[in-house]
Amino acid sequence: MKLILHVVPALILATLARPCVAQEIARTRISPSAASSASERAASPECRVYAECALRVEPTAWRGPRIVRGIEGAPAARLDRLSRPEILQLFARDDSASSYGHRFVRAERVNRALTILGVGFAAGGLTSPHRINVFSVGGAALLAVSIPYNDAAERYLSRAVWWYNLRLATPAGR
Repeated sequence: MKLILHVVPALILATLARPCVAQEIARTRISPSAASSASERAASPECRVYAECALRVEPTAWRGPRIVRGIEGAPAARLDRLSRPEILQLFARDDSASSYGHRFVRAERVNRALTILGVGFAAGGLTSPHRINVFSVGGAALLAVSIPYNDAAERYLSRAVWWYNLRLATPAGR
């Protein structure tokens, strides 16, 4: 048991520190002038270099996943808002990416609504003297129904990022 108490926090810290180490390694390989020009090109809408412009979804500890761009991991869009205009603008230049971006927004809105309602009903039901009642069971059911929407939202976001990156990688996209 003592071993678990020491190993688990070490694994958590190592997992959280891993992106920081990778960013430091990337910074040491790139000169400061190249890094500043790369961040300027990544911010421009005409970004065409794959290594500096490709998107990826990175998990964060507290705020949920975020979309970052290039080697440096410059923020490209936030995923912690209920409305997603940044994501729709980000994927607007490619038809397939835009289509999956719209599907992501729809699935994520349904997922968040069901999750918020489910947590509210379950918390309200659990505060009553009879723990198992209509509200707690209904809240649990809403939370269970939200799981497929969460999975679909993650799948659509992954596909939107893939289509966006494909446009950068192919000669026709350059």
